[in-house]
Amino acid sequence: EEIFDSMQSFHTNSMESGGGPYQHVKPDSRTYNTLMNAYAIKGGPEAGTKALEVLSRIQNSSDVKPNPITYSTAIKALAKSASVDPSSQSDSNSDVLVGECAAYRALNLLKFFESRYILSQTDEEKAKGNNLVIPYNSTITAFANAAQHSSSNASSLAEEAESILKRMKAVEGIQPDAISHNAAMLAWARTGGQPAALRAELILRSMKNPTTVSLSTVLNAWAQADNAPKAAALLSEMEKKARFATAPTRIVPNTVLYNNVLNAWCKSSEPDALQNAEALLGRMESDPTCKRPDPVSYLTVLNALSKRHAPDRAHRAKSVLEKLLANHSTELASNHREGINALKAYNYVLAACAYTPPDASDEDRTSAADVLVDTFRQMNHRGQFEGPDQESYTLFLRGCCNLFEDGSEDRRLLIESTLRVCDQRGLVNEEIEMLASRSAER
Repeated sequence: EEIFDSMQSFHTNSMESGGGPYQHVKPDSRTYNTLMNAYAIKGGPEAGTKALEVLSRIQNSSDVKPNPITYSTAIKALAKSASVDPSSQSDSNSDVLVGECAAYRALNLLKFFESRYILSQTDEEKAKGNNLVIPYNSTITAFANAAQHSSSNASSLAEEAESILKRMKAVEGIQPDAISHNAAMLAWARTGGQPAALRAELILRSMKNPTTVSLSTVLNAWAQADNAPKAAALLSEMEKKARFATAPTRIVPNTVLYNNVLNAWCKSSEPDALQNAEALLGRMESDPTCKRPDPVSYLTVLNALSKRHAPDRAHRAKSVLEKLLANHSTELASNHREGINALKAYNYVLAACAYTPPDASDEDRTSAADVLVDTFRQMNHRGQFEGPDQESYTLFLRGCCNLFEDGSEDRRLLIESTLRVCDQRGLVNEEIEMLASRSAER
């Protein structure tokens, strides 16, 4: 903005003074487009509004004319603003275009773009304009972005996204690409529910050359719809096609796609969902036709084990943690981001122990207590992170209260020593104080 304003000011001053070093340095369409693109790249609630202000200045200019890139860039900025949740905006910021308002403004701009640059062009001109697909893709993306914040109107926004995709197919010389289809599928995936997931899958099956992003979007749609069996069946179908089909029609499933299905099982309400997730993780480890699991694969299953009602989940979580450490110790030791994941993995195991169900057998409760203590000790002696965090201490103390008998010497020693170290590290909070107080009363 500052550079643009300076450029315009220098030019104006030079012209007013009868000429000067900046008389030929004035903003042209490329300058305006670059400024709009800066707003689009930055994103946020003001991106679309700012871009439209620049567009208005070009349209009202006597010596600068907008071009296809001008409108395409403005639509791109509106798509970014469409991803902003309208409820997050204060009353003082009510004049900005966000959410579905930004999406529908992008659609209006697309219609103007169509009438000016698409419908009036010859087939030869359209063939040369490969970038004419971009404003369509940006508009579809705008509706997909708006759908994630609209619980009541998400289906209508997804319908709009798919109608733009169909519109592209109807215009001669404009062919939707993978980005077009993926954005429309994303709109349905963000809508949630079984009908929306089915609509996303129908778009996938209409594609000549789907990508891994295409399949990932539909797998996540089925996960959102609480239909893990559908996600698993779709992945299985793609596995079979990958063995027999030839490029470019086939999708070779990668680790991300397997993780999508793991996530679907871990979120599923199916009674055997957790067992299916563990079975898929095991197949990824042992089946040479599968991609190997990455840290995200293990963390997804650990997260589920920390929350599911399963009497033996502590032992099962410990087993998954050991496999994670055995297979990815190098990444965990060298990558800071993965180090954070290592801490998260340990905390998932502590949670699985701490929340062992009351109806678990004595054997399962004893096993959970052993896993709790062993895991917490490991956390204090591993180098991937700076020891347990506040959540770790909270979960460990809760596990001690739930798994060790009232008044037992083991419980007293564990809680006292843990509280002492926790206090020394400045990590005591209200919940930890409450657990300590409850333990003392018992």
